[in-house]
Amino acid sequence: MKGLSRPRLSGPTAQLVGRASLLVAAVLAVLAVRVVVGSHDELRVAERLRARGDVDSAVVHYRRAVRLYAPGNPYVSDALDGLVGLARAAEAAGEPARALAAWRAVHAGLLAGRSFYLPHRDVLIQADARIAALTAVDPPPVDVAHGEAGRRRAYLSELERARGSDPSVLWTLVLLAGFIAWVGGALGLALRGMDLEGRLVPAVARHFATIMFVGLVAFVAGLALA
Repeated sequence: MKGLSRPRLSGPTAQLVGRASLLVAAVLAVLAVRVVVGSHDELRVAERLRARGDVDSAVVHYRRAVRLYAPGNPYVSDALDGLVGLARAAEAAGEPARALAAWRAVHAGLLAGRSFYLPHRDVLIQADARIAALTAVDPPPVDVAHGEAGRRRAYLSELERARGSDPSVLWTLVLLAGFIAWVGGALGLALRGMDLEGRLVPAVARHFATIMFVGLVAFVAGLALA
């Protein structure tokens, strides 16, 4: 009994798929390099400012380094270590405002860098606990909870809700698929939607234009809903 033959891509289609894959890989590689380099640069600026004693400005650049998260980026961990160190030193020195700024930088930086998972969750939990404790010491103009302990619980509850609102895995995948379809459709339209004389091939052009449009819609929808 003969086995079922597997469908194979034709020569032009295989070339198109290969080129689209290379283009997407190249774009993702460029973005990853840009993120890692940017994080490295922000970290170095933060360290120079900290060495000069400008702690408040260093916190800003440490936070920027944390925001530029990419899997495996070592500079995010170094920036987090710097922020946590500054926060603990400020608390030990009796500088609650500076400590609160550093802990909030940890919180904001990590939430900005999350995707379908949250990196460095343990550090974020620690930061949220300290933010709640430090904020509860100095009550707001309208005290929403009675006493420091009540305020601390209320603030921590708000921070936990923010931490728990992770992006949707489904819509993140829709975003990525839409991006690939958008880029692949544009490449197909450019390479196969026109003949050698530069005239549109209507059927082929419509096919790839539809793919490109659907991909763009999916990308925008995923970006909005993820």
